[in-house]
Amino acid sequence: MGEICCSPSGPRITKVRIGSVEVGLVALGDIFEKLHGSGRKPEDLDGHELVQEVSIYNYIPSAAWDEYARTLKEEYKKYCSSK
Repeated sequence: MGEICCSPSGPRITKVRIGSVEVGLVALGDIFEKLHGSGRKPEDLDGHELVQEVSIYNYIPSAAWDEYARTLKEEYKKYCSSK
């Protein structure tokens, strides 16, 4: 998974490369923890479902949803394989 930045006074931000741009996503680690804890496997998860969940805490441009979906699904696979 991308680099996680933590602050005692603020939310966790995870840096992820979406296409050619590195973005910071708020609460991505928390979302992955929740999904993994509820038994959701990467192969059973739609990337757009991940984007929808992430978009609660982050602005996701509508034109970039497909790219985010592919990347977030791949990041979730990495997260699950490290558990």
